[in-house]
Amino acid sequence: MLGTGRRERAGLIDLSVGGALLYCEAPLAIGDRIGIDFDAEHDGLSLALQAVVRRADRGDAPRGRYAVEFEGLDGDQQLLLARFVSTVERRRAAAASRRAA
Repeated sequence: MLGTGRRERAGLIDLSVGGALLYCEAPLAIGDRIGIDFDAEHDGLSLALQAVVRRADRGDAPRGRYAVEFEGLDGDQQLLLARFVSTVERRRAAAASRRAA
C-alpha cells in the first residue's frame, strides 16, 4: 500500500531481511513510505511490513524498480522473514544446481 492509502500490485525481484527490490507500475519516489502485504500461503507466511523507498529507477520502462528498506520490524516479523528468505535461497540454489546438471 502506498502512503496515500492506494493499493498497487508489485512484483518481488529480490528479498533480504533488511529490504527488497520490487517492480511496480505505480510511480514511487525516494523517501516514500509504503506498506507491503506479503502473502506466501504455500510457505505459511503472511506479513504486513512498513518500508521506505531508498532507490528508484523508472527509466523508460512502464514499470519501475524500487529498492525498499523495511522499518519497525518486531522480533516475530524478523524471525518469519528470515525463515522465508532462507527458504527462498535454498530453492534458488536447488534450481541452479538442477540447471547445471
